[in-house]
Amino acid sequence: MNKFCTNCGHELKPEEKFCPSCGFNTESVKQAKESVSNTQNVNSYQNTNQYQNPNNAAFGNDDITMKNMLAQLSQKNQTNAIIWIVIGALQIIGAIYMFAFYDASIYTLAVMAIGILNIVAGYKDYKYSKELLQRPIAIISRYESMTPIVISLIYNVLFGGLIGVVGNIYELTIRNFVIANREIFQRAENRNF
Repeated sequence: MNKFCTNCGHELKPEEKFCPSCGFNTESVKQAKESVSNTQNVNSYQNTNQYQNPNNAAFGNDDITMKNMLAQLSQKNQTNAIIWIVIGALQIIGAIYMFAFYDASIYTLAVMAIGILNIVAGYKDYKYSKELLQRPIAIISRYESMTPIVISLIYNVLFGGLIGVVGNIYELTIRNFVIANREIFQRAENRNF
């Protein structure tokens, strides 16, 4: 079973005590879980009704799972942002090259515009990846529809070249990840961390 940092979501090796990505002490979470477990055992002995709800447990497995899934989704969105920014930059460079050495056609301007749109999309994905960890809202609605991906695919194939297909394929993998884990993301949307 994979182990993830509860602070940033980075995948950890079983023997790692500190996250190599953010430096978080993973042992402190283990100790806190043991402490909470011991406290729950004592309290449940004293008052059997107090700890029936698993949501009362600090560091509950459900919270950790949700945070890990949000961290994974955030990382996937950051990767997607980088892909779109690189694609957009390549499209703009290609348009400048076409403009300088061939002709200044409408097609060249369209390629430039698509490159700019892709960079803006990359920036928005990066911004969303950060907001997602703070306020996990509208995750399902963002990925449920295929329409934005299909539209992006069409304008990238027609005007931006086949390189834009790479970004759309990766975006589809993110969508599949969200849809496959719909229940976890719906619980995350309904919960405050």
